Amino acid sequence: MGRGDGKPSRDEVRDGYEQVLIERYADDTYGLETPVYPEGFDIDAYYECVVDGIYDNMTTESLEIIASGDSELPLPHDQLSILVDYDTGCYQGIW
Repeated sequence: MGRGDGKPSRDEVRDGYEQVLIERYADDTYGLETPVYPEGFDIDAYYECVVDGIYDNMTTESLEIIASGDSELPLPHDQLSILVDYDTGCYQGIW
């Protein structure tokens, strides 16, 4: 892990979140290898926005779950709400 306070680094959270999205879109529902974004969408700006938003607003435990990249690990409802808010806001803000 990346920091002395026990939190995973921002890069670890970003990489894990990207993996979670890839796993979610690659399931039987979508059958895609990677998420599909509109042409011209700045994916790096999106991930940076999400990580900047959640990093100081979610618990260390929740950040560790995201950094793990395992889409099957559940987040507590209040923590999931934070993630969804930033995911949606960043997507709409970037696009």
